[in-house]
Amino acid sequence: MLNRRLIIVVSIVIGFIYNSLLSFELGEDASISEVYFRFSIESKVELNTLTRIVSIDNVIGTEVYAYANQKGLEKLKGLGYEIEVLPNPGTLIKPKMANTIEKMKDWDNYPTYETYISMMYQFATDYPGICMVENVGYSQEGREILFAKISDNVNIEENEPEFMYTAQIHGDELVTYIMMLRLIDYLLTNYGTDPEVTDLVDNIEIWINPLANPDGTYHGGNNTVYGAQRFLANGVDPNRNFPDPDDGPHPDGNPYAPETIIMMDFADAHSFVHSANFHSGAEVVNYPWDTWQKRHADNMWYQLISHAYADTVHANAPAGYMDGFDNGITNGYDWYTIAGGRQDYMNYWHGCKEVTIELSNDKFLSESQLSAHWNYNKRSFLNYIENVLYGIRGVVTDTYGNPLFAKITIIGHDFDNSEVFTDPDVGDYYRMCMPGTYDLLIESEGYYPKTIENVVVIEGQQTIASAQLTTLPNVPVLIYAGNTTTQVDPGDEVSFKIKVKNLGIATAYNTSGLLYINDPYVDVISGCSAFPIISPQNVELSNDYYQIEISSQCPENYYATFSLYLHCTGFDTIDVFEMPIGVNQILVFDLDKNANSAPSICTSLEKLNQEIIYATESLPDELSIFSAIFICLGVYGNNTALTEIYAVPFANYLDNGGRIYMEGGETWKYDLPTSLHPYFGIDGISDGSSDTYSIIGCDTTFMEGIAFNYQGDNRYMDHLSPLDNAYPIFYNQSPEYFNGIARSKNGYKTVGTSFEFGGVPAAFQDSVMLRYLEFFDIDTTTSGGIVCVPGDVNNDGYVNVADIVKIVQFILELDEPDDYEACAADWNSDGVINVQDIVGIIQYILNQ
Repeated sequence: MLNRRLIIVVSIVIGFIYNSLLSFELGEDASISEVYFRFSIESKVELNTLTRIVSIDNVIGTEVYAYANQKGLEKLKGLGYEIEVLPNPGTLIKPKMANTIEKMKDWDNYPTYETYISMMYQFATDYPGICMVENVGYSQEGREILFAKISDNVNIEENEPEFMYTAQIHGDELVTYIMMLRLIDYLLTNYGTDPEVTDLVDNIEIWINPLANPDGTYHGGNNTVYGAQRFLANGVDPNRNFPDPDDGPHPDGNPYAPETIIMMDFADAHSFVHSANFHSGAEVVNYPWDTWQKRHADNMWYQLISHAYADTVHANAPAGYMDGFDNGITNGYDWYTIAGGRQDYMNYWHGCKEVTIELSNDKFLSESQLSAHWNYNKRSFLNYIENVLYGIRGVVTDTYGNPLFAKITIIGHDFDNSEVFTDPDVGDYYRMCMPGTYDLLIESEGYYPKTIENVVVIEGQQTIASAQLTTLPNVPVLIYAGNTTTQVDPGDEVSFKIKVKNLGIATAYNTSGLLYINDPYVDVISGCSAFPIISPQNVELSNDYYQIEISSQCPENYYATFSLYLHCTGFDTIDVFEMPIGVNQILVFDLDKNANSAPSICTSLEKLNQEIIYATESLPDELSIFSAIFICLGVYGNNTALTEIYAVPFANYLDNGGRIYMEGGETWKYDLPTSLHPYFGIDGISDGSSDTYSIIGCDTTFMEGIAFNYQGDNRYMDHLSPLDNAYPIFYNQSPEYFNGIARSKNGYKTVGTSFEFGGVPAAFQDSVMLRYLEFFDIDTTTSGGIVCVPGDVNNDGYVNVADIVKIVQFILELDEPDDYEACAADWNSDGVINVQDIVGIIQYILNQ
């Protein structure tokens, strides 16, 4: 009894002490102050919820470091998490403060607020030809938010890329503040003497904001940064307060803070090409997205420039600095997800390629360490700015040379707002990207779009691709934009709708389309339809179906040319388009680095009377002519990760009723997902190992009765699980897991496997391929062969003793096999039915 009472008393005392300490940390008005703490999680999945309750600062293994006001803290505790309150990072050091500019000359002090303001304006006074300082607004407590602009003609907006560095969005991450002040000083004092600095200032408009959250930094008063806090004065985390691509406006549930609005307005007033947002508390370059698991369209480029930053740091810093994560870089979501971050806001809504750079594991460094961190990062600061000078650039104007606001899209590459835009004041644009050859689409409202093909980008160089656009008349401009047909064959009667786009600047009313053709094999049965009202730049489908009839005498691989008379109020035109007939080709697209599967696919397809187009790097211009596409990505060691350059056209093909088979040992779990992957309905649940052995076709599916011992590449084979409307067609017997999934949805069909078709024993390849094609609704009539399941002599879907009995009867001439039975009984495909076939089947049965 005594022990029990003692426990109760001790618990009450501990609770009192805890709440007292917590109240002390939170201050008098706990609703707007903050506490720093850590807690443990069991799975990173929990972060998807937690990031909307508290401000996560870092995640190390299962330890989460975070900030919260009292409201967030109570929510977290209500979920059952036990927290450990930590000292506020802004109170860990008693800093040496500089109250004059003179005391900052050696960069071994932190400036008072007044000294900071004086320094900024003094930069402009000392270097008026290349520096101006702009007050973009005031914080909630009345402190100035300043940007320094550095450029050779600082008061003129030129045909130059705009670049932005900002720091100290979190007020207690004090390392970044000094680094940006020093960078301003370095650029100004070295201009005209250092060739690299001079080149940057002469060719780029550089904007630097050293202190984005002055209220947080000077939370303890203008004379010291001691007591700095993360949040704004109203208790809002400014790096969770921006509109979010996934969560939309106000993702943190708070109104936009004045500081957030200032930064959003500043971004709206400019056309920033490239930027970085500096933090401390870790040592890493964090690239998009933070809010999405899926990757940015320019993911490979982001990894390239992030590694370039970190690698340069490694050359100038001692071992152990910025070498964690993936040798100094990380995808934001992979680290921990957030909503409302500035990085994703700039990327998604402004076409500005921004990353987050964490400069120190310690948020608050002693003055003696500041110069060292400058030396670690100085070269990377400069090189990162230089990125804007590479890739594609150009100027978009009208026919009179006036600048236009235009969107520039890399065809087949851009998605999720990765396109860039011109600066409307000058007409210039800048598209940083990986080396390669690209096609650009340039669009501006009220002008005819223009495509620039074969734009070659070379690493470390700049390619010019300018355009002059022609004004659209002040009327609708209609063009043919496609139709809803899929495969069209001789003898077919086809119904389809036609798509029409309005390129004009006026709305199209009373639109109609008349279809006609002069062709010996094609007749138009129903050739007229009205269309809905078509707004400028929009596409609409015809109200009614068009109908055509194809003669059975029409040859294969024929292209019929149609004319479409389009009419609306104020506009008439005739457009033409081709329709392939009897073009029954299958594309085999091989990205497997050792190409050991695609040849087997091609061989089986040819046996099944299919016409093959084999490609390895470049896709055909028009995918709609293919009845199916087979994609080979390879197995670990020889695999290729699918990219959006290929994923987007493949996804468009499926949207129009296509059929795709895709195989790859890494693509379903380990590799980054693309916009194509969701079409397969596959969840990669494990990266697997070298564990693919006996593969069995799933009962009640089109692969029922198929079973074989896998003989292909076998490393890190993904384990699969079906999602919406998908179902397993293959499983590995031991260990048991699914490795083949099929899906039929919205008119398209897919098959995805983690094993290679080339690893299917040769005796089974044709029968497996036959079933794929039947699932894809492709005619499998052969021109001289019988397709069978090897060993399944009685064609009951299984290979067992009953089939051996049939073969014995054939050998003893007690029965005469028909064509199918002869094919299935000839196990080793040597053209003879004998005891060797029986031995082979017995071995197969025993192995199963």
